[in-house]
Amino acid sequence: MSLEAINKVREQITEESLKIGGSLANFIEEHLNEVCKTEDVATHITAEGKSIEDLISKITSEARKNAKNNVGCLTDEEVLQIIDDYYGIHTKSSSGSGNGNAGTIDILDLM
Repeated sequence: MSLEAINKVREQITEESLKIGGSLANFIEEHLNEVCKTEDVATHITAEGKSIEDLISKITSEARKNAKNNVGCLTDEEVLQIIDDYYGIHTKSSSGSGNGNAGTIDILDLM
């Protein structure tokens, strides 16, 4: 897979995120585009049956498990771990999505 092919995967990530819309899709897109630098990662991201839409369902389901008073929250780091686990990619990114906002995501903001 060439750099051109990796860039095509990045375009697919962006297109899917824009189609879905919302802050969680944007967060996922930013992280995936940040880590999609190798053939191996690009292959994991484009694996059959994997989609941002399905990933969002998994993230919101996990947040609901932690809900108190009908509000579920996950930290950026927890969401990043779910993303990496979902796609089978394992990064050592300590900067998160690159947006510099470490903290908690209110699931209501994502819906």
